[in-house]
Amino acid sequence: MSFAAALASGCSTVPVDAVSGATAVIADPATNGGSKGAGVLIVLAVYPGSGTARIADAIAAKLGAKVLSPRQVTPDALREYELIGFGSGIFDQMHHTSLFEAVDGLPTLQGRRVFIFSTSGISRQYGIAHGIDDPHTPLREKLRAKGCSILGEFNCAGFNDNSFLKLFGGMNKGKPDAGDCSRAAEFAEGLKDAIHVAGP
Repeated sequence: MSFAAALASGCSTVPVDAVSGATAVIADPATNGGSKGAGVLIVLAVYPGSGTARIADAIAAKLGAKVLSPRQVTPDALREYELIGFGSGIFDQMHHTSLFEAVDGLPTLQGRRVFIFSTSGISRQYGIAHGIDDPHTPLREKLRAKGCSILGEFNCAGFNDNSFLKLFGGMNKGKPDAGDCSRAAEFAEGLKDAIHVAGP
């Protein structure tokens, strides 16, 4: 299935990442710019059927971004991108470990503009409002330590059937939904504006 077809059907092509066990949407160069894209890359770690992939699709479509799994990210692969996004579901109050491994393997990225996104069983906004640690903090701090400039962060609730929740059919069924994807696209539009204001 092509990237465009995956986006239209509301699902994603998710080949397995042999190293991390994660999977990622892989952009179809014919419909998504390939190596000649608009200079935006999304590093995405998701599991098959993950709602996070739908959010990545919405952001990638708006930005004309290429999407790679963490295993595919190398220093050479980053050179042509002016903006890089990092996204996954939230596991134990942090992004997928494969994202941290990918960032650890990168050189200092002084001034490189990045963004962070995720889906989680409890929305980040709700959690912070109720005294729960921000799940974006570990990845944000690691990216800042690499010299990155974070332009924005996006999160929405995602389906969760971990642990005992399976007994009840999970929580947040149908999430992220069309409204969440629309908000993700609006977030991406804001990133485009930020790039324009900041200049090359």
